[in-house]
Amino acid sequence: MINIIDPHLHLFDLEHGQYDWLKPESPPAWPDKKSINHSYSDADLQKSASFSVCGYVHIEAGFDNKLGHREIANVEQRA
Repeated sequence: MINIIDPHLHLFDLEHGQYDWLKPESPPAWPDKKSINHSYSDADLQKSASFSVCGYVHIEAGFDNKLGHREIANVEQRA
């Protein structure tokens, strides 16, 4: 098995975050926005039998656009 570091991912936590931008009626009007509108956890990163994610770089995902520090706290809890 190959160990990789994923250089770009977004971990959505719909239960704890404020993701108004992911709601269908909110901009942006991406036609495939519904395909990402669910929570993703670290466990979702380990779904391949050919590689193992040993690290990642989390990219800001709009957890709470008014209180951005909440996203940092959420990611720190996962690490």
